[in-house]
Amino acid sequence: MSSAGARGARIWAYVVLAFGLVAHLVKRIFHRGDGGLAKFNAHYSADRLLPSSPEDLVLYATASRCINCGICDALCPVTSTAPRHEFAGPSMAPLLLSRSASLAAFAAPFLKHSARCESCGECQHVCPTSVPIASVIRLVRRRAERLGRAVNK
Repeated sequence: MSSAGARGARIWAYVVLAFGLVAHLVKRIFHRGDGGLAKFNAHYSADRLLPSSPEDLVLYATASRCINCGICDALCPVTSTAPRHEFAGPSMAPLLLSRSASLAAFAAPFLKHSARCESCGECQHVCPTSVPIASVIRLVRRRAERLGRAVNK
């Protein structure tokens, strides 16, 4: 392509980009429809995806530090009394956050025993990556409750 042709293509690309920018700004100024959470729920409720608050996003990042070493499970007094198929231990909480559609099914038996686990807090003191496990369990509980309500609508 010649230098004049390349210059023309570049100018045309800038014109298209400028038109898109102006169209976007005009649309934002004059469009007053539903947006935000209502729009998100309309598009993603069939997929059983839940919106996340900024606080949730920070906790996701913190929970992702879990290396699933099992130290918290070995120390947890609830793990020794609860059936293993229902409560595998506090290390299950960060794993449950990585699930969305299946969260309610997996979380129900876990959450049945997690209130005792959450109140103990011993696991947080031994976690080598300092995951706030009690906070993660509370987030799993909130998301499971919200997902249950979203499914039952």
